[in-house]
Amino acid sequence: MSIDEVAPVSAVSPPGHYPFGVEGRVAQWDGHAWTGDSAGDAAVGSTPKWHHTFFPFLVHQWFWWMVVGSILALVPGYVAAVTGHIWIGVFTLPGFAIFMIGSVLLVDRHMHFTQLSQRRLIIIWGIISGIFAAAVGTGIESYLEPKFGIPLAIDLWCAGPVEETLKLAIPFVLLVFGSAKFKDPRAGLLLVLISGAVFGTLEAWLYMFAAGGYTPLLMSGARPTTELLHPFLTGLAAALIWLAAWRAGRAFTLAGLVGWVVAMAGHSFHDGIFSAREHGTTDHISAVPSLAQAILLTVVTIGISLIWIVIIFLVMRHAARELTPPNAISINSPHWRPQLKQWGRTKAAKQQARTA
Repeated sequence: MSIDEVAPVSAVSPPGHYPFGVEGRVAQWDGHAWTGDSAGDAAVGSTPKWHHTFFPFLVHQWFWWMVVGSILALVPGYVAAVTGHIWIGVFTLPGFAIFMIGSVLLVDRHMHFTQLSQRRLIIIWGIISGIFAAAVGTGIESYLEPKFGIPLAIDLWCAGPVEETLKLAIPFVLLVFGSAKFKDPRAGLLLVLISGAVFGTLEAWLYMFAAGGYTPLLMSGARPTTELLHPFLTGLAAALIWLAAWRAGRAFTLAGLVGWVVAMAGHSFHDGIFSAREHGTTDHISAVPSLAQAILLTVVTIGISLIWIVIIFLVMRHAARELTPPNAISINSPHWRPQLKQWGRTKAAKQQARTA
């Protein structure tokens, strides 16, 4: 079986051994995830060379969802800024939501979440989780902020533990106590991506009411990119937590703990370093006095945010690639093909995998 002889991506790969991108080897897929075991198979040919196209994102849905979402957020943000009617910022919510849907679609094109059973239920719980995390997180951080002043901005340094834990809270409860559908590693990733996307949507919307002047224009233009941190960083933790849990047969694993800690640390470092001189809540953001300054700040903020978002995305991809299903291997770049990490496996199984 050659690597390009795969079933349509809409179909679910049954348990078996499949090529995973390494010449002469196949890996075991149990119907939901890669077990971590591989074996030699002389019939497996070399991996087809991956051809990069010019600006490939231009032909993908996720990019145009983000473009449309940005426009739909920017227009009411601009109107709110130039008219001084900050309440018009209410109408940025659909734009923020559409933009964040694009972030989930970006991962979906590699993971093929359409293969999951009862996907609608997973989406609903993801939305509930995001709303819960945003509401509780805002309350906790609003409580912390008056207790610590400049230059500590403790509410920002605490954003990692607070927000990453809350975005994972309901999904993890479902992992522990829910039915089998919530234990599937890709289902867990989708659940958490949606939780993060909803959280990012609501957080961006909250910032629309931060201050007067031209601040609504800045927020409507820059926040969507900044908020990509939420689905991607928490998605990193989810990939480790759910795959390790699936293999170990228990929710609490060392790999999962590492994923959670990395997400918290990365989030706190991002928020704390870049906002070291201000509070994280919207009550203390200064109004932007002019249109020119708002445009300049928007461009600079997007540029800086993109650097960090790309880094976070690449780290998330390194974890999520372990969940790419067999029949999506050939249509994914080498960076999205599994390396058969041994997360969640026993020492004996790891040793056996190394000597196979």
